[in-house]
Amino acid sequence: MTHDAHGSVPLGAGRPGLPSCLLLRAHGSLVAVALDDSALLVVDLQVAAVVRSFTCGTPATDAAFSSEGRWLAVALRGGGLRVFDLLAARCVDSFAFVRPVLSLCFSPNGAFMLTSHAKGFGIQVWANKFLFDPSLSAPLLQPEPERPTLVDEPGDPGHLFGEDPEDDDEVEGEEDALESSGKDAKGAVASMNATPLEEELFTLSDVAPARWLATLHLDLVKERNKPLEPPKPLPNAPFFLPTAHDGVTP
Repeated sequence: MTHDAHGSVPLGAGRPGLPSCLLLRAHGSLVAVALDDSALLVVDLQVAAVVRSFTCGTPATDAAFSSEGRWLAVALRGGGLRVFDLLAARCVDSFAFVRPVLSLCFSPNGAFMLTSHAKGFGIQVWANKFLFDPSLSAPLLQPEPERPTLVDEPGDPGHLFGEDPEDDDEVEGEEDALESSGKDAKGAVASMNATPLEEELFTLSDVAPARWLATLHLDLVKERNKPLEPPKPLPNAPFFLPTAHDGVTP
């Protein structure tokens, strides 16, 4: 094994200036290359050529391929996130976060995408709507998003979108008032957070996956929980119970 170059792929052909590479992400023979002029290129190493080219508007900070190599998710410097369908060669979804995405990846089955955000201590899990809505299986028949969808990170306060952080004291005061009136403040907050983020989005249930996955095998669960023996009737008790016993003085 040597360190000699086997070939080169020109990335700046037809572009003004000499854009430099900011990010490389590989998936098999495909390599996603983010340039400092806001371009995103997908290079096939087998043919040594650029097979896809996208314009993101701002430079990318991270990128991730799905396991089958169909989707490419890109986190942008300005807080945006775009998902590209490589087979259709177009953008299929676009988001904008107040807290920029630092890193992202797809689950092995491609059903979920995980993101981590700046000044955040958690990992956000996003469901892949293309696996749940059959009408989205043909991206060429769907228009590209004209503007990104503003999405607030779950569990974050509402002042991220421009509200005054001092209003948190008022929210705490309202929760104290709910507690003093006998209402469950946590339940009230949970019902407020259950509203959809957008009209075209759906809200996932907070029930544990093991519970709703069991409904797919309800017959097996009933068969497993069936008693081995039929219930036996209880012995009949006398109508009048004795109140005195031999050798006992009341």
